[in-house]
Amino acid sequence: MTRCLGVLWVGVGCAGPAGKPDTDASDAPRIALEGQITNLLTAAGESGSEICVEGTGDCDTSATDGSFRVLAEAGTEVELVVTLDEHRSLLVPVQTGTEDMALRPLSLLPEALVDAQASAVGATDDPALGQIVFSVSNGIAGDGVNVPDVVALLEPDSGVGPFYLGSTGLPDAELEATSSNGGGGWLDVTPGAAALRFENLPVGCVSLYGWAGPTPLRFSTRAGHATVLRIECAERE
Repeated sequence: MTRCLGVLWVGVGCAGPAGKPDTDASDAPRIALEGQITNLLTAAGESGSEICVEGTGDCDTSATDGSFRVLAEAGTEVELVVTLDEHRSLLVPVQTGTEDMALRPLSLLPEALVDAQASAVGATDDPALGQIVFSVSNGIAGDGVNVPDVVALLEPDSGVGPFYLGSTGLPDAELEATSSNGGGGWLDVTPGAAALRFENLPVGCVSLYGWAGPTPLRFSTRAGHATVLRIECAERE
């Protein structure tokens, strides 16, 4: 499984160019965004998820192996919305380039696990509020190494958090920065435009899910959705 943030969090990965853009003579140039939806616990492909590019009519349903392909405007900030029954919907901010992009797997959270997480950190999990999930990794696929000692600050301040995940992948109230898990987040966040600032990032960091960045990393939050953010950095020496 591509690096995961633990049993209560979303596994996310990096994006990169893979081919030439699709174009439509009547529209702005478009590119393909290709990826995979996986089961959080087994890493197997998750079929039946709907993946849509926000604000367009372009959607796809994940195949038996979890794969999907959607079209988005080139060179702009877009959001993917991923939905599956009995799972928390994802809001995934992507900065598109001029060529097709291959996105690493995304895993949805079962609603029962989100409820357990909210209970663990004292959040209400109000459906009128949003959720933020972030990870900081070294960007080497498959090695499971993430970046510790990074502090995340939310602007504007909102919700319950930040809280960070321990080595087991569960929220640890004693942590004041990322552990070797590299992940953390907020619950009960007021919907709207927001940004994360990161302290103690190593050199060579790039934002993969999120706009601009790596700090500040801009995005939006939405009621009943988990916004997925990811930064990858050179491994600390």
